[in-house]
Amino acid sequence: MDFAYDPPIPNAQGIVFNANEAAFLGDYLAAAMADIKDPTDPKIGYVGGIQIPPVEQFIVAYEKDMEYYNQKYGKKVQLLGIYVGDFEAPDQGKIKANSLIAGTIDAGWSPK
Repeated sequence: MDFAYDPPIPNAQGIVFNANEAAFLGDYLAAAMADIKDPTDPKIGYVGGIQIPPVEQFIVAYEKDMEYYNQKYGKKVQLLGIYVGDFEAPDQGKIKANSLIAGTIDAGWSPK
């Protein structure tokens, strides 16, 4: 998944998809729900495992889908997020997510 062989290999087939299209409806709905729940300061967020390109491509898409919602309706939904630094630390993910929700950590996303 997410890999194309170049040159092609006779007995293998890579599958590549547009990550920016994979979750559009969910991302768009997240922005809409944030706007409905808190129209004065709407925010959506993410907790990422490790900051690597395959993860970042989904976060970039999440941000772009939010921006599309903002542009379409003249809104100012914001994206906040944090990385745990590990894919096998669900307890840390929960702690970071709860802190993100509570607004007690400095979270934000900036591309490399």
